[in-house]
Amino acid sequence: MDVVDVSIDNILHDAAMYRWVKQNICDRQQYSILKHVKRIPHRHDGSVGELVASKIACIEKTMLESSFRAISPIRIKIYKHTGYFEILDGRHRVVLAIKYNMETVPCIVVTD
Repeated sequence: MDVVDVSIDNILHDAAMYRWVKQNICDRQQYSILKHVKRIPHRHDGSVGELVASKIACIEKTMLESSFRAISPIRIKIYKHTGYFEILDGRHRVVLAIKYNMETVPCIVVTD
């Protein structure tokens, strides 16, 4: 499968991701990103739970040690023909990408 860079602005966030970003982004300039975050509607939010701090720490360490080259692609799918994408695998990587001001993340777009 091909890997493509997708803008953070086009990736939908579930409630747990939104909470993590809100709680962990201290820089006021970064905090303004919350105004632009697109959230999955509550009735469609099938998130699998809260983000795991130990998993975030492990991924963050790998990202920092490799100058962000080691971030593996997340898996996404188009959300209801909207032009936005729903995350199938990679929620922790996306919130870290936001934390480190990445504009895009590498993705594999899954088609049904």
